Amino acid sequence: MENDTFDVVLAGSLLTRGDRGWIRGPIEQAVKVAAPLASIVTLSTEPVVGAVWSAMEEDGLTISTETYERMRSYQEYDQIKQTTR
Repeated sequence: MENDTFDVVLAGSLLTRGDRGWIRGPIEQAVKVAAPLASIVTLSTEPVVGAVWSAMEEDGLTISTETYERMRSYQEYDQIKQTTR
């Protein structure tokens, strides 16, 4: 990993909403030592969006640009329309 370039994605409410640096700071330091070319990024959508994309792709569906962009905009779980069948 020392010579690889990749993203370390921080997810979860403590890291994306509630951290005041006391969690992210040590993570950044540890990543810099282990993988100096890695970038720390914060997940900007709800994790469930990625799960839905994976499920759609696994089922053989193609995610249209419109659907991708619409789902990518969900940054708060409350924004996702809840439906029941």
